[in-house]
Amino acid sequence: MYAALTASELWTERRKSVQRRWPALVMPVMHGCVLMLPILIGSFLRPHDAGFSSSIWVTVFAVELILYAVGTVFVIFMLVSERTVTAHRTAASTDPLTGMLNRRGFSEACARVIEREAKAGRPVTVMIFDIDHFKSINDRFGHPAGDEMLKLFSTVVVSNLRISDLSGRIGGEEFAALLPCSLEEGVLVAERVREAFETSGVVVDEGPVDTTVSIGVSGGPAGTELEVLLASADTALYQAKRGGRNRVEAAEELPLSLENWRRQSAARTASQARPATA
Repeated sequence: MYAALTASELWTERRKSVQRRWPALVMPVMHGCVLMLPILIGSFLRPHDAGFSSSIWVTVFAVELILYAVGTVFVIFMLVSERTVTAHRTAASTDPLTGMLNRRGFSEACARVIEREAKAGRPVTVMIFDIDHFKSINDRFGHPAGDEMLKLFSTVVVSNLRISDLSGRIGGEEFAALLPCSLEEGVLVAERVREAFETSGVVVDEGPVDTTVSIGVSGGPAGTELEVLLASADTALYQAKRGGRNRVEAAEELPLSLENWRRQSAARTASQARPATA
């Protein structure tokens, strides 16, 4: 009974991978089976074999207990090492202040989502958020107020996105999100985030602090590279900053590769420069 309960508990431990749980499952099951063997086959032994069989079972149990103890130590070490590796991997991809994905974690997660959506032929949209006047807020009210604003904004972003959407802090006061949706749908979500953050507010000793954010949104067809989407969203963000801040700007439709996007950007810059030099 104890072995069965132990095996059941280990099997339902979903935080561990199946590969790691198999040894932990097999060990108690085998231990229970060995202990049950005398009962299962006892009825087939003749009475004059009882003494001989008892000595055999003592030897079998002694060897089995040693193997079970060694195997248990090995399984415990394996599970603990997996937990340590998982903790280190999580720490390496998580922003400690906000609990969101950091740039590395965000990029890795986005690559998987983009690949999945590309197979289904679905578009994706990327947003880049930049908190307005964040440096001046840090200078005026101190870093604790700045940290509170960052944590508040991360909460606003997460609460306004779906479970299937990705978001992360990619540096300083800059955040990003990837949504499996069209550009038009992404703009609506970005506007919702902007409005929610504007009405949230951070209060310090000197009083409430204005909370606004500028957002650049970029969408592309299935298979568009993440670097292309981020670069285009960053350009749209720059336009939002130049347009007065606290606004959402959407980028134009993109090519599939970063190389093509750079080529088009260079051609566009050259065409804009010709009238000025004429």
